[in-house]
Amino acid sequence: MNSGKLERLKGLMDKKVLIVSYLFPPIGGGGVQRALKMAKYLEQYGWEAHILTVTEDVYFASKDASLLNQLPPSVKIHRANHLDLIGKFTGQATKNNQTTTNKVSMKARVKQLIKPFLKALKSRILIPDEQILWRNNAVKLGKEVIKSQNIQAIFSTSGPNTNHLVAYELKKHMDLPWIADFRDPWTDNMHRSGIWWREKLEARLERKVVTSADVIMTVTESFLDGFINKYGSTAIKRGSVVHNGYDIADYNNLNHTVNNTDDNGVDISVDSPVDKPVDNPVHKPVDASVNREVSTAPVDKLKLVYTGIFYDKRNPRLLLRAIRELINEGRIDQQKIALHFAGIFDYPGQSANWQTVIDTELEEQIILHGQLPHGQALNLLASADVQLLIADSDKTAGAYIPGKLFEYIAIGKPIFALSHQGESTEIIESLGNGIVADPTSLHEIKKSLSVLYRNWLNTGIAIDMPGDILEKTKKYQRHEQARMLAEELDILHKKN
Repeated sequence: MNSGKLERLKGLMDKKVLIVSYLFPPIGGGGVQRALKMAKYLEQYGWEAHILTVTEDVYFASKDASLLNQLPPSVKIHRANHLDLIGKFTGQATKNNQTTTNKVSMKARVKQLIKPFLKALKSRILIPDEQILWRNNAVKLGKEVIKSQNIQAIFSTSGPNTNHLVAYELKKHMDLPWIADFRDPWTDNMHRSGIWWREKLEARLERKVVTSADVIMTVTESFLDGFINKYGSTAIKRGSVVHNGYDIADYNNLNHTVNNTDDNGVDISVDSPVDKPVDNPVHKPVDASVNREVSTAPVDKLKLVYTGIFYDKRNPRLLLRAIRELINEGRIDQQKIALHFAGIFDYPGQSANWQTVIDTELEEQIILHGQLPHGQALNLLASADVQLLIADSDKTAGAYIPGKLFEYIAIGKPIFALSHQGESTEIIESLGNGIVADPTSLHEIKKSLSVLYRNWLNTGIAIDMPGDILEKTKKYQRHEQARMLAEELDILHKKN
């Protein structure tokens, strides 16, 4: 960096922004990436990032402390306590270890019986989300940070939507410009509660946030259009679209080799079947703490990889049925296909996905890796012949762009997307780096998977990939998104 630019940055670094994000490392998963990467790169554009987040001991299904190593020294993290009633009562661990055992303590059984009641109660009293129990502590600490650190602007990113309620209080009391960033819609979200009075209350909360923020930022054009159509262009002071994306630095040093044994010396390579669960339909995944490398040795199986979580509206069950039918029809050799899943396959206490594995007799084709640190998950994707993108089955899901799509783009391997038509499928089709199928159509899934399999069988490549993808997707790189956020912050800073 030349001396003139260095001096200019020194002069600008008195600009400080408070990023309100409950989801932040050591919490892991896709939800932390936007705040993490904004914090990582904002200093290059003259803004010092201060993070207002939750304490490290909070329960969360995915943890990845290694993500903190990405942050430059200039980033300051301020942590407020969250009264985590559900997590503490149920004794949920910070890792998603779905162990199988025939000996379940009475205490654990009672917790499992009470948990559905607590979840139903939670949806009626913790509004807009359970992180509302973090709000008061976060607001108190946020005020202290703003005063002591001379913060000039606030950036809140949801979910959870409580982040925006924290920022709303801070703006009201501290009179600072505020950008409210929505990674998903709020009241128009496809995962609505269905409780009429709760939805009415959330509508009031949303209106308060949207009409108070100085900028409404979203990750898709359709999300921003939804807010404008709902509230009008006059109620929204300023709108901005900054997509999710990928950090090219995450992909520079991927290795494609794996130590294929666990701590007990058990072979967990792609050529060995997983152990079938005994007396329990919930499969015990490979320990997520094991260091893995993905083998580059020639293999005779089409390797499909998915990273992320599954839940009711996003699950692999129809895909598994499609594979079974293709095998029965002789269009796929059962011994020439393997599916790797990293993340949450079934949440603790649930087993619908693994039961489908059993019902379709695909136990030997499914490898569950459990939760992996982000870097290991990327290495697993880099070893794939095909990256699986399984989106929600809800008809409105086409308006969403899954954050993992951009990671898949950066990996550079073919994408098989089970997704309704929308912005994400338009990106894939424009780049020519994948095949799209309706996630609710067994026929489409079978047809598309059959094409991928035949291509791989005949040529060793599922899709002939274009060579200029990264050049075409520069606008989706994380440092560029940080630049766009810094531009919005600069506009507000000058006005203020």
